[in-house]
Amino acid sequence: MRLYGPDKDKLSSSLVISSQAAAERDIQNWLQENQQDSAVDGDGWTWRITVSVSQAPDPGDTRRVEWHLKIQLCTEMTAQDLIEGGILTPDADARMLSLIGGEAVAMAMKPTRHKVANEAAARSVLGEALPHLKRTFGSYQLHAIKRALVHRWVDQSMAFGSRDQKIG
Repeated sequence: MRLYGPDKDKLSSSLVISSQAAAERDIQNWLQENQQDSAVDGDGWTWRITVSVSQAPDPGDTRRVEWHLKIQLCTEMTAQDLIEGGILTPDADARMLSLIGGEAVAMAMKPTRHKVANEAAARSVLGEALPHLKRTFGSYQLHAIKRALVHRWVDQSMAFGSRDQKIG
């Protein structure tokens, strides 16, 4: 999917999809070139914005497809980042910090999902949703959410002795 054309500030009017991998790569390139690939929360921490696009048969018309967009914010924080950000304290959270050790805690916010009828609607949704997401996300202080995500990560890492750090 080509989301950008010769004018880098505007989305292309015609999309060409050669493969799902190429579509994902084009989306990430567009995000970077238009500075839509990251958002800063109210605490000043930078989160990565990822966008996934897939297509599925339209339940109302079998000759058409629906576009499914998934927009997600994710990041990684080390134990030092968590201490500096005031999420964990060395004294009160010593056990938690020892369980984290030198690893980075993978964190992801619940994704937003959009179903649209066609590629033009997909471009429109991305053009509106990403700037709005960045503006609103910057007003949220996420100490409690980050702390809950750290607890979840530690719980998952201790389950059956493995660490599952998949996001998405």
